[in-house]
Amino acid sequence: MSRTWRVLVITPFLWSGAGKAIIRLMREMKPKGFDFELISSGKSRGQSDWPEYVRTLREMKIPYHKIDLFDRTPEVLWKSINTLTDFIRSRKVDMVHVHAGVPAFAATVVRDRLGAKFPIVATFHSWNPARPSWMNHADIWALNRCDCIIADSSSYQMMLLEWGLNAQNSLTIRLGIDMPEVSSMRKSGKRRIFQILSVGRIEPRKDQMTLLRGFSLFRKRFPQTRLLLAGPIGDEDYGRMLQIKAEQYGWLRGVRFLGKVGNLDALYRKSDLFISTSRDEGLGLAVLEAMSYGLPVLCTPVAGHNDFAEDGNNARLVSTGNFALLARAIQELYHDTEMSARLGGNARRMVADRFSWARTSNMYEKVFRSLLNAQGEE
Repeated sequence: MSRTWRVLVITPFLWSGAGKAIIRLMREMKPKGFDFELISSGKSRGQSDWPEYVRTLREMKIPYHKIDLFDRTPEVLWKSINTLTDFIRSRKVDMVHVHAGVPAFAATVVRDRLGAKFPIVATFHSWNPARPSWMNHADIWALNRCDCIIADSSSYQMMLLEWGLNAQNSLTIRLGIDMPEVSSMRKSGKRRIFQILSVGRIEPRKDQMTLLRGFSLFRKRFPQTRLLLAGPIGDEDYGRMLQIKAEQYGWLRGVRFLGKVGNLDALYRKSDLFISTSRDEGLGLAVLEAMSYGLPVLCTPVAGHNDFAEDGNNARLVSTGNFALLARAIQELYHDTEMSARLGGNARRMVADRFSWARTSNMYEKVFRSLLNAQGEE
């Protein structure tokens, strides 16, 4: 009878695209002989786990624990490391799978304290480009003490290598995308209302400012259009500033802020165009999900997107922060329905070919088993 391995997953928060990917990966790996427990901060510094993800964990019968491994202040961090030490000492752990730098640091400290030999795998999703450089240096130091570092995208892995990541212990494993059932052809011609969708947290990194300005410029000529923004407020100051500017310049005409949407399926199906003006992405899961529905996509040529978005083939790329160019690109796709259909069709085929969860989980299984078997041989 094959052995079942106990894996402790540690993440700062169970939220957004990373949280969805963490849950999906555990679902794929459980039948392969891995049992999971998960630690998240729960709530910290005004942020919190998404309740629907916590409910999903309970439905999957994966134990869920709260230890704050988001707050870097010494008085909080070292208390959390002490708690994590007691937690791991109290149970059998064969491997730790961390997501982000602070959990990586905490896990390596605990391993040293206990004189343990369990391997630590780190999955790296992304950094907020606005954060101070000392955080990047600190996280690279912690990641380099892990046994394997996995990046979601090759463009982000290259960025980490430039910061000093150990190339020998790092690789890229792209996340999977579930392919929805869609009709073979999207509707030709224009609907009475041309609907544009954008999905992402409201924060400077997603650059909704450029999106609103570009859409407003486009809508002056084509008023029968609508922009839907789905995503929670990630930065309250930015959200307030965005609202003030939008009201001041009339950008809100035709715009609806939907907040966090639990199931985006209907929005993807009813939209005619997807736009991401993000200044940085780990992989760009929302863009990939839109592509899986055959939606034509306008996006920025940034880390993450660069792994799959090819201008003129499966997407239209628009330089970061250029709202005038964005407006012209929207107009181009609004008029050219044949090009929109071609981009959407190519994008859907690309996602199906390159982003399967079966491939992702098989690659993770290979990494996990290699490290666990090496540990058993010592």
